[in-house]
Amino acid sequence: MDHLHNEKNMMIMRVFNDDKGRKSFTLIELIIVVAIIALFSGITMAYFNNFTREKQLSNNTKKLIDVVDLARKKTNSGDNSMCLGADGTSDGFSVVITGANSYKLEPVCMVGTPSIVTYQTESNVQFVNTSQRIDFKPLVPLDSGVQIILKEINLDKCLAVKIETSGSSEQISCSNCDNCNDPT
Repeated sequence: MDHLHNEKNMMIMRVFNDDKGRKSFTLIELIIVVAIIALFSGITMAYFNNFTREKQLSNNTKKLIDVVDLARKKTNSGDNSMCLGADGTSDGFSVVITGANSYKLEPVCMVGTPSIVTYQTESNVQFVNTSQRIDFKPLVPLDSGVQIILKEINLDKCLAVKIETSGSSEQISCSNCDNCNDPT
């Protein structure tokens, strides 16, 4: 009988020890899981940062297109509201790239003081050519097509704004910044 009692106790101990081993993870298993999560988080953050920078480039390009379209529309409508003074008269509008991160919309005033609106790009989005000027004159097409290139400096990625002689503008994607310099 003692023998049966000892055998029963041994079985209980084995079951208890087996359950105890299955209730938790080992330290090495936990370290591996944490390392995998950290790796995936790092990769995800890198892609998210690139995505954010690409969106900033795209948004700044769209904003420039809007300003170019505004200049063309104000010119075609004969808008004089940005030439301040009693008899303010405009002879068109210009979009002028004034620096790596800035550009302006300015009226060409025959009479009155021009009211200039300045715009800024994000600090990581810059103009490749910092001395461009697009002049819109009433009922006169542009002399030639113009291309303005914006560059995201951290990604070395560029987008171009192509402005036709008619004044219409569109965004052009570039596979790299070197092939953006050829207006077509």
